[in-house]
Amino acid sequence: MTEIEEISYFPEVSEVISLPVFHGARLLGGGAGLNRTVEGINLSDTPEYYKWLSKGELMATTCYAIHDDPEAVRAFLPNLAKKGISAVCIKPAQYLKEIPSFMVEQADAYGLPLLELPASVQLSELTKGVSDELLRRQTALLRSTLQVNEMLTRTIIEGAGLSDIARMISELAGTSVLILDNINHRKALCVAKGDQSTLHRGGKHTR
Repeated sequence: MTEIEEISYFPEVSEVISLPVFHGARLLGGGAGLNRTVEGINLSDTPEYYKWLSKGELMATTCYAIHDDPEAVRAFLPNLAKKGISAVCIKPAQYLKEIPSFMVEQADAYGLPLLELPASVQLSELTKGVSDELLRRQTALLRSTLQVNEMLTRTIIEGAGLSDIARMISELAGTSVLILDNINHRKALCVAKGDQSTLHRGGKHTR
């Protein structure tokens, strides 16, 4: 059987910040949110940045538009948290000089990963790095989907029964599969190894 690459559509924050383009970045707070998924990247750097944000984005900024407004700086992370931003990357060298401690506390409170970017990093490089990773995953998933479709089609054409198809899908997906054929009143169940003990315990409990 052809091996299908296991990959999720969107990477987690922990995976994104391990990309080479994030070399030198430091995680200051919000470590509890490293499992958030990243669906895009946003470089908005205007006083009304919050109008252009989408849930699941990674925010990268120098804080140029708000650095001289203490109230705006204090409201920055709470605003991002409300919008469902996945992580915040700040390059403080030019304008903030340093990331204030209250931002670190806010990041921990919201479980919103906060990273300090080195002065040498180019935000355009981050955009390309994150975008390339998202494209790579989408391409890999499309390829896997086509492979699965081809395998199932070939299996059906070769005359495989419902049980064979259920077993193949279970092996590919790594999970239990139940197929119901309501037209011909048939069904096929294939229980994955990881679910067998659970099913066995459940069966004992219901007796």
